[in-house]
Amino acid sequence: MTNRRRVYAIIFIVSIIVSALIFARVMSEMIHSTEYTAYTDSMVTSEGVFFSENLKGEGLIYRFNTDGRVKNIFNTQSMDCEKVYRLGVYEGNLMAILSKQVEVVVEENGSAIKKLKEEYRIVTLANKLSVIKETSGFYLEEGEIVKDISSENGDIFITVITSDGSTIKIYSLNESELLDPKEIEKKENKKEKEKEEGSQKNAKKSEKESKGFVDTVRIKGSTEGRFYVDAKYADGELTYRTDADKPTGAFAEDARVTDVISKMKLSPLKGFVVYGRYFLVWIAALAVWLIAVTLIARNLFNRNRSVYAFTISEVILVIIMIIFVNYLSYDHGKTLTEQNNKYAVLSLQSLRSDIRGFESLDYKDKEFYDSFDYYVLQQLLSEFVTKSGNSSVFKDVLIVHIPDNYAYVSASGRNMEDVGYTYGSEAGNATLSLQNNISNYAWENFYINGNPCVAIGVAGNSFMSDYVLMGVISDAGENERLKFLTTSPRLMLVFVILFIIGTLLLFLIYRVINLDLAELRNGLNDLALGRAINRNRRTYGNDMVHMWNSISEIEKRVEEINYSKYKILEAYFKYAPKNIERVLAKDSILEVKEGEKLDRKGSLVFISTGQTELSSHDGASGLKDVISDIESCQENENSTLISSDSSLSMLEMFFLDEERGVTEFGTNLITDNMKHRGYKRLSAFIYYGGFTYGTVGTEGQLLTYLVGDKMDEMRSYAKFFRDLNLPLVITEYIKRRENITLPLRHIGYIQPGEDTDKIQLYEVLDAVGRDERINRMKSAERFEATLNLFYKKDFYFARNQFSELLKEYPTDELIRWYLFESEKYLNEEVENADFGELHYK
Repeated sequence: MTNRRRVYAIIFIVSIIVSALIFARVMSEMIHSTEYTAYTDSMVTSEGVFFSENLKGEGLIYRFNTDGRVKNIFNTQSMDCEKVYRLGVYEGNLMAILSKQVEVVVEENGSAIKKLKEEYRIVTLANKLSVIKETSGFYLEEGEIVKDISSENGDIFITVITSDGSTIKIYSLNESELLDPKEIEKKENKKEKEKEEGSQKNAKKSEKESKGFVDTVRIKGSTEGRFYVDAKYADGELTYRTDADKPTGAFAEDARVTDVISKMKLSPLKGFVVYGRYFLVWIAALAVWLIAVTLIARNLFNRNRSVYAFTISEVILVIIMIIFVNYLSYDHGKTLTEQNNKYAVLSLQSLRSDIRGFESLDYKDKEFYDSFDYYVLQQLLSEFVTKSGNSSVFKDVLIVHIPDNYAYVSASGRNMEDVGYTYGSEAGNATLSLQNNISNYAWENFYINGNPCVAIGVAGNSFMSDYVLMGVISDAGENERLKFLTTSPRLMLVFVILFIIGTLLLFLIYRVINLDLAELRNGLNDLALGRAINRNRRTYGNDMVHMWNSISEIEKRVEEINYSKYKILEAYFKYAPKNIERVLAKDSILEVKEGEKLDRKGSLVFISTGQTELSSHDGASGLKDVISDIESCQENENSTLISSDSSLSMLEMFFLDEERGVTEFGTNLITDNMKHRGYKRLSAFIYYGGFTYGTVGTEGQLLTYLVGDKMDEMRSYAKFFRDLNLPLVITEYIKRRENITLPLRHIGYIQPGEDTDKIQLYEVLDAVGRDERINRMKSAERFEATLNLFYKKDFYFARNQFSELLKEYPTDELIRWYLFESEKYLNEEVENADFGELHYK
């Protein structure tokens, strides 16, 4: 064996050993702790203890002996299913109900749409967890949660509770639906064949037979003020638990199962069944590493510039892949998790403020769950969980007693139950750091039914309180990370294929690079076409070096000429109307010619700056910042600056019809200037309409114009609103068009001409200074009521009310204006039907 081969062998052996040690270390962190909780199910028979748990994308059923050794494992993926819901006994054999998410086509409002539905399947298993019989897939009603499966006289019963806990339903299934797996496969193949042959009638019939064989045999509704948490049906008797019941009997934790799970032992073979997917990831990563090692070794033994470049490119490719994987699997997930957790903490702290005094209630009182206090608490927790924004985050909210870690009130109704049993010991640890007031909040990660979650505890209002609020939320970041990790074998295979393709491409590229003359030709071609030339190009031979130096000198001269041209164009660009080509529906400003015009609909913004500020240096500086904000908006290609008067007291911005963020632009423009730039007299008026935009002039001098109906009147109104100290005014059409949810104040209406309708106006209060905004929001209701008196011509009462409002809010110029109008109409006869409009004359 040559020395080179010996080195290769040593590197390979060391790499395999080190990677195996790393893999073992990582696996010790990845292996989860199996726990017996309210979200798992078990069955104790003479054959041992059967226990089910759900991981991400797969469900497992274990068969234990009494000392905790796992004798057999059943994986739902073997049945193309994702979860195990409940276990039961059928004719002496284990029975389980499995499920998976499937995409189905349903009709809604006359159109076919695709939706995800839960498809269930029942299987019976032998003692060694091999499949004996199974059913075809079937569906239950949406929003029903499976709680139990049992059998009686050859029939199978499925007990479900509706998601709101109001109703228990028991479905029956005849034993004839349990068939040999081969018969099920023939049945489903026949259905698929009928669909492929286009026999829609037979296909629908087949689907009805396979999906609709579940019959309802019993329905029980909850009593007033109660809702169901759990239910079991056996031997014709329905046993259930409500939110006022302690978990006892069939609903209590089984000590035999707890003891077996605590002593759980997995043999190496059984461990591979559970965690084998991570082994595939290790093999793929090891293969990539060995390829990289081989390339590095060849680089050391073969000193060739192509080998150097090729090896470096391969290393960079591997690094990019590793960074990409790390970003997806950790950094991105961690960020989402922290954001989600912070949101949950703030929400729980807000909820804690809403339910002050919950620490002082006597939860152990026998009558507590029939009391008004419990009803109020339960309503608050339930509304909190179902509230918009919280429903996608929170799964449950509980009031937990720290000393015994019991939940006495919860949104899910699982009351008087140990949190460690309900959600697992890791969830119960969320309250430990609150025991001695170490922290105001704490969180712990755990899993529910294979889904990553976070338990968040928030201390009570009282400093020495023994009660805390606990929220159970979905771990958004962990979901994203696990989504990547659970698909990693397939994804790693894709990465390996891409790596091989990238290697082949790099090989071809560097073969071409060896052709110096071809590269020189490419360099000259780049120079001729005005493209940049790579100055760090490495060449061999004095003749090639001189030629490349000459090309570089030519490039410098070309860059100097281009730079001069660029500076000239840059100077002209400052004065050219930005986005004019977009308003005129042109691809480039070079296509805009004299006489172009186009009818466009859009929003016109009059920005009134005032004249007094421009007389000082500070005013000019503030206006510079205003124009800077306008320029930032124009960079997004959604608007254009139409014109301004010579004093720059009025600027006009035109937003095209497709733009919906005009009010947001106006609000930000005004508030930014008030907060950071001090240009306090800025105001804006926004309205929507049809306009004609065009150009006029000669080839040497071209001007733009925008004309529309009543523009002069609207411009005057903008100045009028500025005089009334109304920073941002919008029309009712703008409010509806942009679906404005910001706080608004109705300020009246205008009627620009006799032939036009009344235009209702609103002031955007977010654009008003803080103190003034608070005052206007306080007075909004009274102002609106007084304005209605004014419109009803009750000028005496309107004047008195406006006067009272002005005394309380002396800086509100709009109230002052309406006060004078009421005084005027009180002393003269009102003839004009449109007397109440806002007017600047």
